[in-house]
Amino acid sequence: MSWRKQELARFSTSLSWLPEDKAQRTFARANATTSRGRYGLNESVWDIRERWDVEKIGASATRAKLASYARDEEFFLCFGSHDVCRISRIAFLDHWQDMFAPSRDDVVVMPDSEEWCLFYCHEDEFEAGRKKAPNQTSEPTRETGP
Repeated sequence: MSWRKQELARFSTSLSWLPEDKAQRTFARANATTSRGRYGLNESVWDIRERWDVEKIGASATRAKLASYARDEEFFLCFGSHDVCRISRIAFLDHWQDMFAPSRDDVVVMPDSEEWCLFYCHEDEFEAGRKKAPNQTSEPTRETGP
């Protein structure tokens, strides 16, 4: 069992780890949508809606923002090619702070539909995006926080 799975074992009733082959395929899909030039989402794939610093806006404001994007009942947390799990919306909103570690984790959060995506950066920041429509042009990213 990987260290990540051991670390998150206390949430075992809220998440389910994908088998190796499915984890690798899901991570490859998630990884293909991240930027190669910075920590965040690939702007050619996603309409970046906002980026925020968790420390600046606080936990309850972050929870509200996450809830506004993560509307599916279940979605994937993609930590790495061997560590991908499915989690319920409620468990994610209630426990994301206990699952993600600043200065260590970069995590892609996305549903099967890939209609939206969240990227948690090790700098304790989130970036949220919605799938671009075909031929959609990029708009400037809006940063939030005080």
